[in-house]
Amino acid sequence: MSNLLWILVIYFLNLITVVISSSGDRSKFYVLCVDRCSLKDCKIGGEFKRYPPFDLQLLYWSCKDNCSYGCMWETVTHFTTRGLDVPQFHGKWPFIRAFGLQEPASVLFSLLNFYAHVRMYNTFRKNVHPSNPMFYVWTYFMIVCTHGWIWSAVFHARDKYFTEVMDYSCAFTTVLTLLYCLLLR
Repeated sequence: MSNLLWILVIYFLNLITVVISSSGDRSKFYVLCVDRCSLKDCKIGGEFKRYPPFDLQLLYWSCKDNCSYGCMWETVTHFTTRGLDVPQFHGKWPFIRAFGLQEPASVLFSLLNFYAHVRMYNTFRKNVHPSNPMFYVWTYFMIVCTHGWIWSAVFHARDKYFTEVMDYSCAFTTVLTLLYCLLLR
């Protein structure tokens, strides 16, 4: 029995390495590219250290992050010219960065969802009297949703551990609040 347990433990430990990285960031081409870029641009007097773009400074892109982004696209080109599929990097598909935003379309749509919630709440407030029993429940729901859309925009602008946790926890809170509203209704 203990041999079977050890086999299962080893099997699951091997799965962990597959989960923590993707084929793009595991590829030798990508790793060497990031190392080469870091040595060239990230040292004192390097291109990124001397002249970091303003939009990247604004969103706290480090030199290593910038090297990782540039090497991601070099690796995509390397893979596709050899007839291979576009790889994922760090568990995500590659997105084109614009204005320092990691996923500009997702940021835009999150802000549009925020705007829609605020606009519809203003319409709701004009048409429903505060004495209505569900008035403050829907007000609470609007606050939770708009908070969630703000963190969604922040997360898609710059994917860091903290912004990811905030985005996912706010999305979970939104779902729970919607369930609460449904049950109250």
